[in-house]
Amino acid sequence: MKKVLFVCTGNTCRSPMAEALLKDMASEQFEVKSAGLYAVDGQDAYPHVKTVLEKRGIPIQHHSQKVTPELVNWADLILTMTQGHKAALIQQYPEKIEAIMTLKEAAQDEKKREEWQEAVADYEMKRVLYDKAKENGEPEAALKEKEYEVQIALEKLHKLEKKELDLDIADPFGASEETYEKVCQEIEEYLLRFLRKHV
Repeated sequence: MKKVLFVCTGNTCRSPMAEALLKDMASEQFEVKSAGLYAVDGQDAYPHVKTVLEKRGIPIQHHSQKVTPELVNWADLILTMTQGHKAALIQQYPEKIEAIMTLKEAAQDEKKREEWQEAVADYEMKRVLYDKAKENGEPEAALKEKEYEVQIALEKLHKLEKKELDLDIADPFGASEETYEKVCQEIEEYLLRFLRKHV
């Protein structure tokens, strides 16, 4: 059984919501936990979280917890709510880089993901070639050409990111129940896409 850890900021809104939803959708396939980067241990889920889940017939018993090395090592897959959470986790646990992604990334169409990865690799390669050429004191004209290639690769990457990669699920903390409902629907949608890919 695959072990999934959802991570958000305080572990009282988005990640407990995602945990409860995935448990409800696929508890036979996944063992699920959630945690927060800056969580205070033992807090209950935010009241609106309970309300929107109860509307779906999903009960929730929740006690917030901070992300720990033990939890990170436990997980096969760590799904974050934002790119910021992802970056922070990769910085702390670089050995788990392959397992850490945003929920939206994990739910993405494989083709689009591959296209994006290729664009990243192309940009990085051109960047390295440019840096090497600079170090080796290549003529100005050759440097300009390589610099232009780096720019083009970067623009392509930005275009793809704009089009496909709004990878964050916004924090509803302190907002209305209606906002929580929207966030819950968004998490539900991406979990269903995730399940289509992974089950």
